[in-house]
Amino acid sequence: MTNFIQNIVDEKAISLLGKEKITQLLSSLQDLDKELASFGESEMKQLISCLRNKICELAK
Repeated sequence: MTNFIQNIVDEKAISLLGKEKITQLLSSLQDLDKELASFGESEMKQLISCLRNKICELAK
């Protein structure tokens, strides 16, 4: 797993979403990770923050 994916899929995310949804999320993130190679550090931090918030929303 890349740092990008590890930053988003942490223990909290796994416990909130469960195994099936995490598997779907990882698949999507792996595809996205390839496309994000050109992003700068600040853009990545914003994206990671946004995705973490979305995980929390999905868990509700």
